[in-house]
Amino acid sequence: MARYRVTMHDHIIYDYWVEADSKQEAIGKAEDSAANDEKHLWTVDEMAGWTDIGDIYDESGEEV
Repeated sequence: MARYRVTMHDHIIYDYWVEADSKQEAIGKAEDSAANDEKHLWTVDEMAGWTDIGDIYDESGEEV
């Protein structure tokens, strides 16, 4: 039986609740929060994530 290294891509979707006077201001605040790595202010959207299978390599490091 052969061994393979399978890369997994876990896509987690977050919600960021913010008070703003406009949609554009809300987007700006969300972008600032992401740029400042303020994940403690975000909540995971349990209904919206997914996982993909990425690259697969054999034991010698060759992509298969």
